[in-house]
Amino acid sequence: MEPAFQRGDILFLNNSVEQVGVGDVVVFKIKDREIPIVHRILKVHTKPDGVVELLTKGDNNRVDDRGLYAPGQLWLERQDILGKATGTLRYVGCVTIALNDYPVLRYVMIGMMGLFVLTSKEEKETTQQVCHIMEGHSICSGDSITYSDDVEQLQLEDIVSMIVRGWNEQTQ
Repeated sequence: MEPAFQRGDILFLNNSVEQVGVGDVVVFKIKDREIPIVHRILKVHTKPDGVVELLTKGDNNRVDDRGLYAPGQLWLERQDILGKATGTLRYVGCVTIALNDYPVLRYVMIGMMGLFVLTSKEEKETTQQVCHIMEGHSICSGDSITYSDDVEQLQLEDIVSMIVRGWNEQTQ
């Protein structure tokens, strides 16, 4: 759909629009074809029963799209339209195109990410010391916790159980 859109542009579509008009850029899918097409509406034909039919044409094409439609199909119907283009992100889709066109690039990127994960080091989290006073004993959280009376190192599970026991004794 050049020159309006280039290969690699990402289109934003709106399918909630009931009516589309001449000049609107739409994405449509033809029966028995896998790839949708982005073209501009050239003509709108309304039948007496209210059914709207559309004729499209690419900006760079000399003739309308009737040659692209399914055999015997002269017009597109509303159910053929996937959506109306409402916006675009230029060149963002080039990344996926490159990864699909050059599979080696995909493996190089995966390898680089794996190497990054293997060589990165986790930095130690610094923790703020929080002290609780329970029955005259102070218990502080951190890497190593010191019980103030016996000056012994306690494990985190011991500290949690002491806090729970102290809490239960206070609430009774």
